[in-house]
Amino acid sequence: MDAIHGHGLLVSDDDDDDTTILLHGMMQHQTLMANAFPSTIMSFMPDHVQPRPKKRYKAYTKPRKFHRKAASLSPAGLLHTSQKKRKQAFRVDDANFKKLCDVLFPRYLSWEDKDKRNLNAVTHAEAMRMFLYYLTCEGSWSHVGLLFGRQCDVVKRYVQIIAHVLAHELKDEYIQWPNAEEQLKTARHWLDHSMFLGAMGAVDGTHIKLLDIPTEDWSAQWKCYKGYHACNVQAIVDEDLRWRWIGIGCHGSMHDSGAFKSFAVSHDRKTYPILPSHHILGDPAYELSTWLLTPYDGSLQHAQQQYNTLHSAARMSVERAFGVMKQRFPRLRGIKVGRALKKGSKDRKWDMIWNTITACFVLHNMLLEESGYAPSENEDFVFDDAWDDFASRARADLDDHHTTNNTAEEKDRARRKRNMISAKYAQSNVSSRYHYGNNVPPVILRQ
Repeated sequence: MDAIHGHGLLVSDDDDDDTTILLHGMMQHQTLMANAFPSTIMSFMPDHVQPRPKKRYKAYTKPRKFHRKAASLSPAGLLHTSQKKRKQAFRVDDANFKKLCDVLFPRYLSWEDKDKRNLNAVTHAEAMRMFLYYLTCEGSWSHVGLLFGRQCDVVKRYVQIIAHVLAHELKDEYIQWPNAEEQLKTARHWLDHSMFLGAMGAVDGTHIKLLDIPTEDWSAQWKCYKGYHACNVQAIVDEDLRWRWIGIGCHGSMHDSGAFKSFAVSHDRKTYPILPSHHILGDPAYELSTWLLTPYDGSLQHAQQQYNTLHSAARMSVERAFGVMKQRFPRLRGIKVGRALKKGSKDRKWDMIWNTITACFVLHNMLLEESGYAPSENEDFVFDDAWDDFASRARADLDDHHTTNNTAEEKDRARRKRNMISAKYAQSNVSSRYHYGNNVPPVILRQ
């Protein structure tokens, strides 16, 4: 066997072992050179071959950032963070929060600690934050109390107090029926933006889910067509998404038309006046009348199609208002019913549900206010039938109250009024792109 001395290595002539011996020699040579010239060799090696430097951990010398980050996990700790995070948690900025506190305290609510020696007493601001956070989350009373460092009974007490004041003391102040000037303003706005004539409001209903199933004999009445137990809430809104009237307390199984007729607004035109040339817009679920116009159904002519399109464009304000309010107050996605007073009792604590729902409507209008929050000094508060206890079997079925249909004469006058309005759209092509395929742009609803 011939030996070849190269780089101090003995290489065989066998072709099968040449590659293996050569690789071993190169690795030994690279190791020797690395020991002699480490910086030179390491610079030519690829990144994935180079050894990783040891990571040095430094002591955390800024505990303030850590505490601030940990405090931001709770609503109480958000007071030390940015205004953006506070608004995300409570749905109101600092200016509106101060205005809400000025409205409620100390005119309607006021409590003080015992000679300022009780350091654990709940302040006005903390009670308002508890109430707002209860509306903006979907957790239980224990969840809210844990974040605020309070017992669930304490949170529930102050939330019920504030909700009762908003529902009974401030409802008639911030949810008012529009007067003649406001009706003209709303009609002028919808005429400019959606080209519909004489509309002073839009009515619709929504279902507020009840998380706790009511008593067995009432279970079927409160179950809506969507498959869960709910409360049917009726409301009228104007062009600014401001609530003008609300009706709360109807069963979830009730039809929108029957629920709306159970309130005085459907037949009492003295208390709720409407200008002769004006009307409210409603979907096909409501009954057609001279003051409540619904869209056409069946086979439609061109003018009737234009009427339906413009009618829907103006009526979408009430759908938007419901969406904005439920997005701002997620508590409306599900409210828990209070427990029975006694085991096997048919009476339930419904006041908390009605007060919470009404408080959301009132807060919605209050946050829309731009010119101060000073309530009037002399206010006569009138409570609707929605505040009554609906646990009574005598008042269980609201469909028997004020559900008489319109007379034939009233229906004829309503049809003539609707036909007169639709005739004005005979030359319009606003909905032709939806019905005939013509390339005609729609009406601009919002500027």
